[in-house]
Amino acid sequence: MSLTFITFTAALLVYANFILMLHRSNAAGIMLIFAVAFSVGLFQFAGVPAIFPKLVLESLIGIFFFRVWFFKEIKGDNDQLFGFGFVIALLLISVGSFMGNSPPFWGFIYFLRIVFIPFLFFYTLLNIHLSDKEIERINKFLVFLFMLQIPAAILKFFTIGPAEDYIGTIGIESGSLSVFMPLFAISFLVIQYFNTRHSKYIWLMLGFLFIAIVGIKRAIFIYFPFLLILAHFLYAKLMNQEKFFNPKSIKNLFLIIGLSIVVFYAAVRIIPSLNPDDKVGGRFDPYFAWNYTQNYIIKEDIENPEHANRLNAPLMTYQMMKSQHMSRFLIGLGAGRLVHSRFVPESRKLLLNKYGLGYGARTGILWFFIQTGLLGATFFVLFYFALLKKIYTIAKKNLAIKDKLMTIGFTVVTLSLLLDFFTYSNAFIQNGALILPYFYIAVIILKKNNSLVIKG
Repeated sequence: MSLTFITFTAALLVYANFILMLHRSNAAGIMLIFAVAFSVGLFQFAGVPAIFPKLVLESLIGIFFFRVWFFKEIKGDNDQLFGFGFVIALLLISVGSFMGNSPPFWGFIYFLRIVFIPFLFFYTLLNIHLSDKEIERINKFLVFLFMLQIPAAILKFFTIGPAEDYIGTIGIESGSLSVFMPLFAISFLVIQYFNTRHSKYIWLMLGFLFIAIVGIKRAIFIYFPFLLILAHFLYAKLMNQEKFFNPKSIKNLFLIIGLSIVVFYAAVRIIPSLNPDDKVGGRFDPYFAWNYTQNYIIKEDIENPEHANRLNAPLMTYQMMKSQHMSRFLIGLGAGRLVHSRFVPESRKLLLNKYGLGYGARTGILWFFIQTGLLGATFFVLFYFALLKKIYTIAKKNLAIKDKLMTIGFTVVTLSLLLDFFTYSNAFIQNGALILPYFYIAVIILKKNNSLVIKG
């Protein structure tokens, strides 16, 4: 009872503080939203169920949304409802999928919270004015929240040890965050390094990579080199370098190779499953690590679907959905069918027990495909493709160097997000500490491109 009382008291204080902040500054309200999003893990560590800080976060976004859209004059441009048609189409399909399949009601509500509340945040930000000074304050605070994850990972290493759980201050569960959260930060850091050659960016990249390694995420030494190569290509192209393989580019390639080797070595030594000794600090045996990774990724065991990996799961999911009625193939088996919630406990084993699918079917695209069908998954992806196209078009313009680097970094982040969505997990879309900063940066780029920022 005392814990519940403390939690609700804290929530009320946050609400009161948020309303006061909004009267004074939109920037202060945005920073509070980010602070709550990055503190869910701290609440969980203190024994508070994750649902409490998540509800507080979602409610704050709701307050922000209604304040802007119903109590203030809307000022903006053609981008104030960017991609809105895709979002509305996804919402209608989600409702139709729920009504046609009757998944658990609370699962449906949780699905709406996960998928659409971040969009409320996005469209709210598109319709407010932020001065240059306010943006600078928010940016510094956001950098601080990301940087805080590095000492949190170091503390975890020396107290808990390598483990998938306890992802910085962000959360206790969803170990996939240990892959994409570092890649999110590294996407901007590597672009800054390519431009400035400051060694501090290399050290920061190593710090974020340590988060993934201490989270025993084997995928990092596959996705990380890919991200670096992608960043190098986009930087060379968008910075209008005349020759792709010029002296500067060759240095970048040496950096990619060097960091990839460091990551691979550290991962093999620290992640027990990647070394023959099966312990932290085990022997470095690249052949053992490669064989383990190969078996983990490409093994096929159709008779034991719980072993479905991320390569064979798409085909298995397609076959399962194709065996359904055409309407289910198009709009899914019910929005909210697969959400993980204490109110829908059976959802954790539903992929295996009911649909004959396993762990590999938890990628974002299959998560959407099963619940909202081909149409729902398509409209969700089309929104991000449209945003990627818009941002890439902006990146090709003659921008100030600071804006140019941020736009290139965001392009890398978006492509990494889509790679994660199609091949790895759905963690990004379910965690406010990643999707909310993502939408914030997108809005800043869109606003600057359309001269919507008030100079101050």
